[in-house]
Amino acid sequence: MGACTSCMVTFIENPKNLTIIIGSLLIALVLFIVLVRKALSTKQKLAVIYAHIFFLVFPVIYYFFFRGCQSFFSQCEKTKAVFIMVLLTALLASVLVSVIAPFLFLNKYIRKSKVATLGNAGAIVNFVSKYSKKLSIKTPKVYILDSQKPEAFSFNLFKSKIFISLGMVELLSKKELHAVLLHELGHIKNNSSVLKFSFMLFKRFSPLAMFGSNRIANQLDEHECNADSVVLEYQKKAKHLVNAKMKVEEFEKFD
Repeated sequence: MGACTSCMVTFIENPKNLTIIIGSLLIALVLFIVLVRKALSTKQKLAVIYAHIFFLVFPVIYYFFFRGCQSFFSQCEKTKAVFIMVLLTALLASVLVSVIAPFLFLNKYIRKSKVATLGNAGAIVNFVSKYSKKLSIKTPKVYILDSQKPEAFSFNLFKSKIFISLGMVELLSKKELHAVLLHELGHIKNNSSVLKFSFMLFKRFSPLAMFGSNRIANQLDEHECNADSVVLEYQKKAKHLVNAKMKVEEFEKFD
């Protein structure tokens, strides 16, 4: 424990390291303020969220690179060595935030799902295909979650996917299920499904998330309304979507 504390003190006492840490955290703070106070487009929000997380994890990864360098080399405090470590840290942080975290999240659900096909879920596959064409989007792959908990969500960071649980399929009527699928297609159409996932990452990685939770909730509500509008466009009424939400809420009360 004492050795670890000594390493940390040595690391922070280096002016270059201290400048990098403070600079990274200040940039993360500025990006947080921009996220919660500025009116941004979906693409801008995504860019700010991932940049914010990037600059938060940057000092941690950089510290481990520095420790590793000290274990093998004697000139880790030289400007050239610091520059190389900064580049390596930036590369690893970028991959961690934009690739590894989403992959781990998706893999968790894919492992307990099966792909919907014409053979095992033909009605769902045909419906999603039909309305994807009407919305002028690529048909997402549908996964049936092996879970009795009624849940559905979409994801379109890499390729578009819709996850819907067996519990949701069994709980809802045909029209209600269609409303849920249209809602998720609406998220994909508006790129808001990846935004919801990104906000989830933001809440998990950022200690500042608690200070902007109300603002973020309002932004997510806005995107939910936009997805609901797709349901209204094609079903002409909110009845089935409202009923679906009520059934899910009732299930959660007694679960």
